[in-house]
Amino acid sequence: MNKKFAFLLVACLTLLSVQGIGQVAYNLKSFKVVISGTSNLHDWTADVTKMQINSSLDVTSNKFAGISNATVVVDANAIDGSEGSIMDGKIRDALKAEQFPKITFQLTSPINVQPTTGETSATITGKLTIGGTTLPVTIMVNTTILPSGEVQIKGAQKIKMTSFKLAPPTAMFGALKTGDDVVVTYTLVLKKV
Repeated sequence: MNKKFAFLLVACLTLLSVQGIGQVAYNLKSFKVVISGTSNLHDWTADVTKMQINSSLDVTSNKFAGISNATVVVDANAIDGSEGSIMDGKIRDALKAEQFPKITFQLTSPINVQPTTGETSATITGKLTIGGTTLPVTIMVNTTILPSGEVQIKGAQKIKMTSFKLAPPTAMFGALKTGDDVVVTYTLVLKKV
């Protein structure tokens, strides 16, 4: 009985260690995240200035092969608009940043792709939380292994503000109205922990 238990324990540990090969922790090294929107007067942009990413990636022999987990946290109070401090305040109000200071994305399904040294396109699914509302999202990302061994992730995601129970910002006593749709364009560089 003890020999069977010991054999099962060794088999389970071996299986777990084989499944974990290639999965390495990566954190954010640098980023550029821009939110773009429209209004009845002119288009606008806003830059995310504070965010964190914790992830486990499968990078073997300088080839990207997948993501087993990822958590992204954006500081909703650290988004700077192209139109100055009044716009910054309107963005924070629209995001309910005082009550919900974090925008988060949590990967819900690991992905595996054919390992490659060039750019790899992958579709990831997760839960996005903005202003206290969480919704499932599907995001297309492009990954590249840089010469330094760091991983670059690029993409763009359209988000409808009202889907997250957010009111698009207005200004000038309602004379300026922004569109419901925004596009988040990002370039992230992740490094091994």
